[in-house]
Amino acid sequence: MRLCPSNTEEMVKIGMLCYNSSIFIFRDDLKQAIISHPSWTPSDPTNPPISDIYVGELNNSSKKTKLLFVSSEKSKQEEVSNLLRSIYDGTQKSYPNGSMMVFVPIADLYGSSSDFRTKLQFNHDKYIGDETLFCIGGFQNLNNLVTLKNGNSISIRMLLKSIPASEGCF
Repeated sequence: MRLCPSNTEEMVKIGMLCYNSSIFIFRDDLKQAIISHPSWTPSDPTNPPISDIYVGELNNSSKKTKLLFVSSEKSKQEEVSNLLRSIYDGTQKSYPNGSMMVFVPIADLYGSSSDFRTKLQFNHDKYIGDETLFCIGGFQNLNNLVTLKNGNSISIRMLLKSIPASEGCF
């Protein structure tokens, strides 16, 4: 159970992010990248739509696949769906790491065939691969700034994200 991001109305599932949308992605950074994208142009910038990204399952007759789903305020679901469709159209973006993502509206999913859902699951699993996650706890806040030898300041979080992966890692 978690708090609803909107205090004024019901949140509804509007779609899912497929392919390089790992369930382990830092969802706050992803939400920030979405709302700072040039295509994110809400109809009322003074009262932008509230949306949320969460982990859910795409169920098919023989398989369940964990994916990132998107919800929004019920009254603004069409607007958010259209904005996400224009941003995550399968082309490379600046986040995460220039990877491709595709937004699939829930309406397209409900009317789809089992073969379509199977194809989505197959392609998603192919792009993601087998994921394993481990966490090492520390005593430092990841938002703390450190100063590098060249004089630049960077948060511990961004420093860790910029470390290149070892061979065999993704």
